[in-house]
Amino acid sequence: MALSKHAVALFLTCLWGCATPPPPPPKAAPVEVTPPAPAEEPAAEEPAAPPPDPGPIAVELLANPACVLQGNWSARKWRTGMLVRPDGPLFAEVSSGAGRLHFPTGARPKAQGLELSADGIHVNGYVDSTASDLRAAKAFWLSGLALPTPKTRLDWTDSAPGQITVTTEAPRALQALSLPLSAIVPCPDVVMETGTFKAEDAIVGFKKAKRRQLVSDRDVEIATEPGGKPAARASPGNGSVDVSLLEVRGAASRIAWEVGTIYVVGWVKSSDIHVPKGSTGYGSGHGLGRNPRYADEYKKVVCPGDVQLYAEIDMETFITGRIRAGTVIELQSTNDRTTAVRVRSERIVPASGARWTVPNQDLRDCQSPPG
Repeated sequence: MALSKHAVALFLTCLWGCATPPPPPPKAAPVEVTPPAPAEEPAAEEPAAPPPDPGPIAVELLANPACVLQGNWSARKWRTGMLVRPDGPLFAEVSSGAGRLHFPTGARPKAQGLELSADGIHVNGYVDSTASDLRAAKAFWLSGLALPTPKTRLDWTDSAPGQITVTTEAPRALQALSLPLSAIVPCPDVVMETGTFKAEDAIVGFKKAKRRQLVSDRDVEIATEPGGKPAARASPGNGSVDVSLLEVRGAASRIAWEVGTIYVVGWVKSSDIHVPKGSTGYGSGHGLGRNPRYADEYKKVVCPGDVQLYAEIDMETFITGRIRAGTVIELQSTNDRTTAVRVRSERIVPASGARWTVPNQDLRDCQSPPG
């Protein structure tokens, strides 16, 4: 059936109006934009905290010494420096006192430990290993040729548990062919003061010896056995040198010769000695340095107990010992922790650059000295 033009138009209009409209295009999701965080100002650096104050450092001597000599200690010279460590710095100058001298095991180091008391002061520290005045406590053989006397000064080169290797210089008139004159001896055979023994008592035949003199026109060879290889030569020079004749064996004579501070005992040719033609003699002397002088300018106190002794050196403080109870202490200046002090002594004095102080708390119970 044919449709009229009007019907077709009506149909198309109805179709256009009645159809479901297409869905709208999807909307894009909104994009969230996070604004950048504002730049932070760099935090100001806090100043580094100062290192904590370590407080006073205790002076410690090396542990496990091979030997410790105890007695009246003296410096070989008038005074020697005392250090807080083997490598320094100095805190005192010391000359003598009741001491305990420490010998470390092995070869002699540059410095050795010393505990020293004098004039109410006790200090611990290190002294030069050649600074102590060492002597023999008894006669013993040095290189099989010589005996020390109480006047003989000894050096040491080595120590091991219970023993010390000691040496001494040969006098100018004696040329020892094996130097130095040395011996390995038990620790008790070495002391820090002049002994009381007689070296002559250790020489066989000395009490019945006859007085003789060495020839003066030539050097005299001395051996440890009759006719043996020379161990030393005597150089009498132009003077007369007295010796003691101990024994004669054919062309060899055994003599004892007091030269310097030692006795040389050995064999010489009998033709190198003769009956004395005259007498000889000698003398000696010594002197000491000047003692410190003190002025009465500071307050004085005495304390019922020991007071710790500090040494302030540069920026460090060391506990070096103590001032014994009852000792007069002079107060020089004070701060919130310590007081600078002085103790009158001729034997233990502060080193240049060291300031001696004591903790204030140790002075709380101290009073003015009586009288």
